[in-house]
Amino acid sequence: PRGIFKWNSGAVNPRLNKEIKASEAARHLGSLFYLTNSQLALDAYEKAARYDTQSVDAWNMLGLLQIGSGGLDAAFDAFQKVFSLGNIASDKMTAAAAHGNLGLIHQTRGDLEAACKNWRKALTLFEEVGDQPQIEQAQSLIDRF
Repeated sequence: PRGIFKWNSGAVNPRLNKEIKASEAARHLGSLFYLTNSQLALDAYEKAARYDTQSVDAWNMLGLLQIGSGGLDAAFDAFQKVFSLGNIASDKMTAAAAHGNLGLIHQTRGDLEAACKNWRKALTLFEEVGDQPQIEQAQSLIDRF
């Protein structure tokens, strides 16, 4: 799992440690509900993101579930958070995934120019890190539109 916390000598603020653990628990619940009850999964990922505002996984899954429930504005905000976290951490894979998902929102809204712009940014980042399956997926979306 991606996280900003690494093993240390126990110097983590105990309150923050509890919030991180609560976020992890909520993400586990969300993943359990993902295939059977999207509303419960959405609720769990909302809690996970609230407990740990730096959790890329929580924000990304929250965005995906919000797309599925028709909450495009909320999904857009979640993916913007993913993008921001990726930039802060200089994590090209995270930034690329955010661009790809932002492109899906623009596509759903009918703004194919903005969608392709995001997919091209994702493609560039995926090429920089050499993730061939993601390169192919981004290129496929660009070619389709």
